[in-house]
Amino acid sequence: MTLYEMTKAAQELYDFLTQSADDETADFDEQAYKDTLEAIGVDEKLVSYAQVLKSMEGDKLVIDAEIERLTKKKKSISSGIDRMKEAVYNFLKLSKLDKTQAGTFSFRINKSQAVSITNEKLIPSAYMKPQPPKINKLEIKKMLKSGAKIPGAKLTENESVVIK
Repeated sequence: MTLYEMTKAAQELYDFLTQSADDETADFDEQAYKDTLEAIGVDEKLVSYAQVLKSMEGDKLVIDAEIERLTKKKKSISSGIDRMKEAVYNFLKLSKLDKTQAGTFSFRINKSQAVSITNEKLIPSAYMKPQPPKINKLEIKKMLKSGAKIPGAKLTENESVVIK
């Protein structure tokens, strides 16, 4: 039985027992409810889920560490590429070569143009990209916690499973 099926069975059992308890002569038998859940293997299924979740969380940490390691390696390789290109550029400039051939490779100094902004405040608004305003949820949360009323915002309480 899957956890989904167990959840459905537990809800049906709870509904049945609470409907029976609505009758003034009947009481809700909490022990019978727990015994029935135990009989359908809820504890074992939850233990299995917890084990798989813990394993997946561990895998996630390993993957995060590998991503960090590879990101550092990529940065190191990029720095090496930049240093080597700079060395070739400096050689070509010093040798007064705009282009040259070596083996099957050709080298040339490429010229391009880029815009440098010297004073952003002097740029006319026609050259500005409009940006939509962004909501600062951290500031709103802080204000709501301090008792402030902010139209269009409220604190909501969320629930999640914690397995230790």
